Amino acid sequence: NAAEISTPDINTNTTREQVRRELYRANPYLRHDLTEKMQTEIGYQYFGLRYGSGADQARLEDSDTNAIYGGLRYRASEVNAFSFRLRASTFEPDEGLDTDNYEATVGWDRQVSERFNVGFVVGGSRVESDQQNNNGWLFNANASYIKESSRFYGYVGRSLLPGAYGDIVEADTAQLN
Repeated sequence: NAAEISTPDINTNTTREQVRRELYRANPYLRHDLTEKMQTEIGYQYFGLRYGSGADQARLEDSDTNAIYGGLRYRASEVNAFSFRLRASTFEPDEGLDTDNYEATVGWDRQVSERFNVGFVVGGSRVESDQQNNNGWLFNANASYIKESSRFYGYVGRSLLPGAYGDIVEADTAQLN
């Protein structure tokens, strides 16, 4: 009685072709001081993604995202500022579902000392497509410390992006510079 061991077929010695990705971004905006303590901002964002040869095999597709946003920032004191922002965008992949994304966020920034700042933002997002609607939460926290000749910056957060199938893609980011 010999035991038989089988292994699944594994593709060995294969190489996947690298796919070239071109990323195009534009973010023109306008800021205006309404009063000494209140500032408004409006803007437009474009994000274009193009893939080169081999993209079909890797199941990658080109896409465009267009967004408009606006917000208010209120400086409550020398060290505290509060913000409110609305953003609407449309995500258009070549083959997938077009989706619309709506975001609303509130934020707080504090200058702890002359050299140390912290900030927090929380909000919600809604993604709508012909097939489904999704809701989600987003947040970020950041801190920066400035020395004579350098700046240290830390960030952690969750961004919500519309996916090609009408869903929300949660992108968690941690960064230390």
